[in-house]
Amino acid sequence: MRLYKEGQARLLILSGDAEHGVGGDNPVAMREVATAAGVPLQAIRLELRARSTRENMINVAPMLTGARRVAV
Repeated sequence: MRLYKEGQARLLILSGDAEHGVGGDNPVAMREVATAAGVPLQAIRLELRARSTRENMINVAPMLTGARRVAV
């Protein structure tokens, strides 16, 4: 969120264990934290299908099309 607020990121892609996530691990919960911190919904994308880090990477890759820089 810091990079977004500083103007260094235009988009946040939030991912995690969507199947078993609770609290901060759940992408939906992370979106709530981000919007409460002032990040607009249109600047947030969720990856909701992954059940592992590998699946997160595979599912997020298409969302990065055209990106010049990526911060993880």
